[in-house]
Amino acid sequence: IAGEVAWRLHDAYMVLQRDVDHPLSENHAMELIDTYMTMYLGGLKMTQITRERVLRYHHSITSKFLYWVHYRNLTRETQLEVAPGKRYFLFHDILEILEAVNEHVGRLGLDAGYCRDVESWLIRIEEANGTGRVRLRDFYASYLDGQTLLFQQRVQYLRDQGVLDESEPSVPRVIIPNYLGMRGHCLNVSTLYSLCC
Repeated sequence: IAGEVAWRLHDAYMVLQRDVDHPLSENHAMELIDTYMTMYLGGLKMTQITRERVLRYHHSITSKFLYWVHYRNLTRETQLEVAPGKRYFLFHDILEILEAVNEHVGRLGLDAGYCRDVESWLIRIEEANGTGRVRLRDFYASYLDGQTLLFQQRVQYLRDQGVLDESEPSVPRVIIPNYLGMRGHCLNVSTLYSLCC
């Protein structure tokens, strides 16, 4: 897994057109770390996309992923632990920070707050207390009404993930435990494993 952190970091250097042999200022190092985290959280393969696409995706994830701030804060706190007072960063300094971040995420699992928040939103709009189901129209309405940025997945995706109860075709429902456990709530932290709710 440590090797994966190194090659992802190397890819982030390449995409941002940074030289791995030259020190980076704190601002450029944090930009690189944010790019790495974007790739990490999104499961992106940096070698297959352009710098512009990475930057667009980074903008999208920072504005739509509710827990981006949590992960960004984790990287900043880890940087202060691992390299306190450092103003310039070499590749190995950034690698050490990201390996520590990876260890934190791996040890803690997928952020429990995120999983609890998703579950509590679903329970809030549950069809009837204790059914474990949310009418599909209520599911989408909570997003369309601006109550949450969650619940945007297409019907076919939900169906493919085994999340829809279509036993009553005129009133399809989202099955809460299946929704929480679906692949879309996982972080691809490694080629070896993912962290899920």
